[in-house]
Amino acid sequence: MASVDPAKQTIALAGELDRQGRRITALENRAGDIEGAVQSLACDVATLASYVAPGGDKKLRSWLLVDNPKLASADLKALAQWLDAVWLHYPDAVLPSCWAWHPALVEELHVLRLAHVEAFDPKRGTVAKAADWHDRLRPHAAARISAAYRRCDLARHAPAGPAHQPTPATPLTGHLTAIAAQWITSKTSPTPTPDQLREAHTYTQQVHQQHRQHQDLDDF
Repeated sequence: MASVDPAKQTIALAGELDRQGRRITALENRAGDIEGAVQSLACDVATLASYVAPGGDKKLRSWLLVDNPKLASADLKALAQWLDAVWLHYPDAVLPSCWAWHPALVEELHVLRLAHVEAFDPKRGTVAKAADWHDRLRPHAAARISAAYRRCDLARHAPAGPAHQPTPATPLTGHLTAIAAQWITSKTSPTPTPDQLREAHTYTQQVHQQHRQHQDLDDF
């Protein structure tokens, strides 16, 4: 029986250990890839679940309340396509260049688009729904949008422009717990404190400023 060279045996063992180490590393990398894919798939499923109702219908979702970036982007793109395909064909349709900069306008058009989709849906759509959209929903929306935004332009949203102002936040929210507690115990409202009066005054000034800006847009 031939003797085994310990040095060669050690080299062969080291080579085999190296090969096994590379295989383990490759498997670990694949496991990491699989884990990442699973996490991404879970995120996509959660996004889809928030977009589709149990019966397969799209959920009614407010643009003002959407908090998922993918859904927000999808909503805006779908709305833009609908504006080209439907809204802008009507002679009284108003769409300022800054339409996407007005959350309330996006909400109005978003709801109008959903109503249009519902009216002409192959399963749920009816002549009555379509007629109501044409006779009532669309003309009323067109009148509101024209009155509020017909004179606005994206340049007015620049830092020095009159439309570059945030919407005032709901005032006095820091005092709601105390107001609620007094209402529960005595069915009365608390007497306003000096700090509350100052906060209310600041809010009123902000609202007046916003109204003046809207008036400036009307006079433009």
